[in-house]
Amino acid sequence: MTVGVACPVVLVVLLALGDVFRPERTTWLLACVVSFVAFGLLALVQGRVGRLALWAQLVEALVLMVVIGTSTDELGVLAACFVTVAIVVVNAAAHLGGAELAVVAVGCSISVALLLAGQGTTGVTLLLTTATVTVLGVAPGLVLFFGFRRPLERDVLDADRVAQHDHLTGLLNRYGLAVASRGLVARAAAGGHLVGVLLMDVDRFKAVNDVHGHLAGDEVLRVLARAVLEVARDGDVVARIGGEEFCVLLVCGGSDDLAAAGERLRATVATAPTRPPVTVSVGGACLSPARDDDGEDFVMRLLARADEPLHEVKWAGRNGVDVVVGP
Repeated sequence: MTVGVACPVVLVVLLALGDVFRPERTTWLLACVVSFVAFGLLALVQGRVGRLALWAQLVEALVLMVVIGTSTDELGVLAACFVTVAIVVVNAAAHLGGAELAVVAVGCSISVALLLAGQGTTGVTLLLTTATVTVLGVAPGLVLFFGFRRPLERDVLDADRVAQHDHLTGLLNRYGLAVASRGLVARAAAGGHLVGVLLMDVDRFKAVNDVHGHLAGDEVLRVLARAVLEVARDGDVVARIGGEEFCVLLVCGGSDDLAAAGERLRATVATAPTRPPVTVSVGGACLSPARDDDGEDFVMRLLARADEPLHEVKWAGRNGVDVVVGP
């Protein structure tokens, strides 16, 4: 970043001296410097560290701008233009999205056109030369973006999606719950709402596996997962967090609201077409998150709090619901 800040400053100083660069190119060079600085400030304001790194890398092109600004060889100027555009677009393709990359490419095209126009190039020659330099310079970036980066991003997203989901039921796993909880907890904190969790444990599930076999037990879990998803509301986060343990994370209005949601889940499972039929014990807890609460830590506290009423339901005979409010 030090180089990224120093290069535009040095170039501005050289431009201010007035006799370093060819007069017809100083305006173009100044516009390039302003563009770099504006881009860096925008990245800084948005907190986009990747874009700050991009800005620092793009400043490498300023070295070529000096060549362009001082050279008397027209062919050398065009070659430097091509290399500059290639550097800018390749770095942009490594960091930016498709729409932003298109903006960078258009900006490069306009920049080349302005430079050529400043040298007196006009008409068809201006258009053809601009198009040729821009296309040749943009091509490496497009190859990087579509040939390597996009497939790699898809693979990363697919791998992350697999890592967040339980392979048996398709529900979120503990890692997926931690990721999904961040947004839900943040929204609840911003709106001043309570966040509740319903912790469900399948009653006597060991007996299901012992009597009917593990394949039957797996099918029971799959059917149960579908039943829970059907009764969950939009925005609720449903996860399998253990062998026969499930949880639903939701924004709630209080203990009555949470208890009603827990009863809907219990009744839905009791009537689900599992073979053999099963029931669940449900323990719930709700807390009011603070704005600075870490979503994952907050949910872990909620789950630990819901574990107590879940055990109370188990001791009372199972197939019931109990919730608590507060720490």
